[in-house]
Amino acid sequence: MEQSMVKFGEVRKSVKQQAKNFHDEIVPLSDVSFDSLGTVRIGSESYRLRVMAGQGMAARLKVPYQYLARCSAGLQAQNLNYWVTKQKATASELLLRFDGDIVRAVLSRKFVPIDNMQIVDEMSSLGIQDDADVQCYVDDRFMMLNVPSPDKKFALLKKDEMMPGVSIGNSEVGLASFSVAAFMLRLICTNGMISKHHIEKSSYRHTSHKVLQQLPNILEDATSNLDLLQHSMKSALKIKIEEPEKMLLTLNDKYLLGVNQRQAVEWAFPQENGSTLFHLIQTYTKAAQHESLSVQERYQLQVMGSEVLHTANS
Repeated sequence: MEQSMVKFGEVRKSVKQQAKNFHDEIVPLSDVSFDSLGTVRIGSESYRLRVMAGQGMAARLKVPYQYLARCSAGLQAQNLNYWVTKQKATASELLLRFDGDIVRAVLSRKFVPIDNMQIVDEMSSLGIQDDADVQCYVDDRFMMLNVPSPDKKFALLKKDEMMPGVSIGNSEVGLASFSVAAFMLRLICTNGMISKHHIEKSSYRHTSHKVLQQLPNILEDATSNLDLLQHSMKSALKIKIEEPEKMLLTLNDKYLLGVNQRQAVEWAFPQENGSTLFHLIQTYTKAAQHESLSVQERYQLQVMGSEVLHTANS
């Protein structure tokens, strides 16, 4: 799902389609063996491992993934099968998440999945209509769902309107916690910014389904300080940046941006050309729309916009 803005009903269809072949199994470690880092045997059946699943299996077995990735298939199998034998006593069962006959994640038995479909259904039950405009990106590792509130729209400048709302981040494969945060959408370009402060406050590990039952209160709390966020955005327009391109390079290093993200920032800067803090923030939130990025990389750039804003106002 690559559009910046889409109808909520389309998100529902997309997430449902993505999940049509999903299923989970609890697998005894004693039933597991390897032909390589990319192929696992469970009993007599062979399954492909996605990269995330291979990383999860390496973590469970306490074998450095980067080392394994450099080995030949035979040496990968030798290492993994040896450590399966060593770990049997301490890790008797694993949670394997499948997409058809492909293993998409290898997780601890303690991991309690919060699936994207559950989140979409819960948001629907809370009143989000299928024709509502939302911002959503989903891949096989992460979902970012940003739900703006049209009734809270305000004008930042004469023809530059902002629409606050909430952002939900989730990984079904253990890449990140479930999180809820305040969100700000710039309508003129659909740049989105996610509040880092609220993520730190409302981030939940996958240990229980109770968080979904508490979602109405969590959403309300995430939007309780939107007035402060609105004020900060207006203040950012008044803060001049003498050398914006140099500042971007400094911030890229400070926040340890990856190669793809740095290229996206370089692509976004001419489109948000300006010399205020606001334009710097919008460069990062615009960069999140670059087609080369994974969903988590997009999410990180939207969060980074709020971190730059918060740092300047702290």
